[in-house]
Amino acid sequence: MAVFEKKLSQKLSIDDTVALTCVIEAAQKSADHMVYSVRIQYGPKPENSWTLQKRYSDFVALDTELKIANIDVQLPPKKVFGNFDREFVAERQQGLQKYIDTILGHPLLANSQAVKKFLSPDNYTINQTEIALQHVSMVFRSENKWDVIESLPDIGWRLRKEYILVKPIDQPKIKEILTWCDYGPDKFMPEKELAAVLRIFPSIQVSSTCFN
Repeated sequence: MAVFEKKLSQKLSIDDTVALTCVIEAAQKSADHMVYSVRIQYGPKPENSWTLQKRYSDFVALDTELKIANIDVQLPPKKVFGNFDREFVAERQQGLQKYIDTILGHPLLANSQAVKKFLSPDNYTINQTEIALQHVSMVFRSENKWDVIESLPDIGWRLRKEYILVKPIDQPKIKEILTWCDYGPDKFMPEKELAAVLRIFPSIQVSSTCFN
């Protein structure tokens, strides 16, 4: 759970392109495990920061999700005995800091859904796949030309972009991949107006002019 110095407004659109930085400030024993205080900074403004309490197992879970990218990032190894030794705790804290620094220094990993959710759970807990399936299914019901087969979560890495396997109703043996993308943080028009503009696009005709 995040402990906010100053909670970000729920109405604030989080810009995915703004970098998140992270510092593991302390480690503290809690019952039978260690808890690491992780401070996250969103952009340059000091007030846009928060602190999360993370266990080593949380980092392991993140590492498991990132292995699909096949990028070598070294997570400090597990230790069966002596987990509370002061020297070991300090060494592991340094190792976890190096691990998260490596991730945030890699464009692909830093912008992945898993990392964003790990560092900013309040802003990245929405199930984008479920939303995409709902939106696409609603459109297909109104047109009655396509059927949704399944989502394809293992394709692509971009935030807010989903891939869905679909088939035409009149040719069920044919399968095609449909891409769906949510509105980004730069959206400034009301959704009704934006939808009206998008409906006009297919009817737009542009004449080409050649210059020698």
